[in-house]
Amino acid sequence: MIATRDVSKFDYLRHRPFLVIERYRQATKGQRASSKGSDLSTTDHPFIVRRISHRIMRTAIVIIDIRQDRVVKNRMKTDATMFDDEVLKHYKEKCADILRTAH
Repeated sequence: MIATRDVSKFDYLRHRPFLVIERYRQATKGQRASSKGSDLSTTDHPFIVRRISHRIMRTAIVIIDIRQDRVVKNRMKTDATMFDDEVLKHYKEKCADILRTAH
């Protein structure tokens, strides 16, 4: 059997704004990430999309449906860092200026 992409898999995640948070880790200035004991800094990169693709679903740590005010994906829930209601409140405050432009 040949594996194919199901086009309709993410159909319910289209035609409305979503807040997507991707997290990047990089070595602090003057250090290599591969060296032992190097400090890594974490940076959140928020952006708005109107359609969730396979790549976004795979790489995002948080996806929030802005119109329905609910969390679609929360990778922080797996390690009990933040649950859905905490994530929703945190990123609505942190990304308020981006959310104003999405409506």
